[in-house]
Amino acid sequence: MNLVPWPTTHPSLTEVADALCRFRDGMSLDTWGQQADEELMEIDRRKREYIIAFAKTVLIGARDHQAALVRILRTLSMKPRIQFVAALVYAENPWVNEAIDSVVRSHMFEASEPLSYVTYTFEKHLMRGFVDRTIETNASHAARERTTRGVITALKQLGCMEGEMLLHARPDPEVFAYLLAAELRAARRVECSVDWAIKSSHVARFFCLEEPYAQHCAKQAGNGPWFHTSYLAGTPRLVVDFEVEKAA
Repeated sequence: MNLVPWPTTHPSLTEVADALCRFRDGMSLDTWGQQADEELMEIDRRKREYIIAFAKTVLIGARDHQAALVRILRTLSMKPRIQFVAALVYAENPWVNEAIDSVVRSHMFEASEPLSYVTYTFEKHLMRGFVDRTIETNASHAARERTTRGVITALKQLGCMEGEMLLHARPDPEVFAYLLAAELRAARRVECSVDWAIKSSHVARFFCLEEPYAQHCAKQAGNGPWFHTSYLAGTPRLVVDFEVEKAA
């Protein structure tokens, strides 16, 4: 594919989450940015500016649902919070998407028993092999090593890798619902079948969800603020509630 190497600088997702959590409903992005700049623990001014710029892209992407996004972030403990931010930040990252499709999903198999939890032992050299096949041909050894580390870190933040194990991530059900609603909105859709949501949606594939947990998330989504459940010819569907900002 000849992808460009992983960037040499990348903000801490913990600090990006901290910056996002300083947003309040009704704040302008300028006011939020000034407050975040004053309150972030990072001493280096340029790094603070980079963190805030990174977080700003997330808020802009949330459009009318900025307050709802931040409300979810504040209710999550640290690990699920980082997982949510990682999903927002890496959603369109070509390295992460290609690694999920070409490495993670290709090495996984589905659980045959409900609620069972499948893991797969993974060796780092396989990821380096993936990087070598995918990176632009003139990339240096240092760039290849940096990219390998970056992709592995991203997969761990998403919950698709832990230690030397690949695994099906288990995002908070409200995180699943928010990301699914955002995916449908971006595609100018107002509903989807539950089957599509748990098997074919980007969020289901991005987290490598195993079907029993995906079904749990879809059921929770249908009973939550982001969707309501309807039926078409007996098939359950999730219909987006575009007024969810009222719940923020």
